[in-house]
Amino acid sequence: MRGETESQGVRLSSAQKRILGYISAETTLSDGVRCSKKELAKQAGCSVQTVDRAIFRLRKLGLVEVEECHAESGAQTANLYRAKR
Repeated sequence: MRGETESQGVRLSSAQKRILGYISAETTLSDGVRCSKKELAKQAGCSVQTVDRAIFRLRKLGLVEVEECHAESGAQTANLYRAKR
């Protein structure tokens, strides 16, 4: 997926590449990853703010989709992140 992105002229930061790579790998293994932005930040070795900006850009580029998840009480829980194919 990253190779396709680069060949289409889209440049990603190193943090965006790490986040996309992690989400892509988890999507291949188990149809996505359900985690918080804090957990994504730890995995990618960056700040939560960087993850927030990266996810915004990756969604805008159509590379990642985010499904909000909620508990029965209505409280938001960790989101489900998937790489689009």
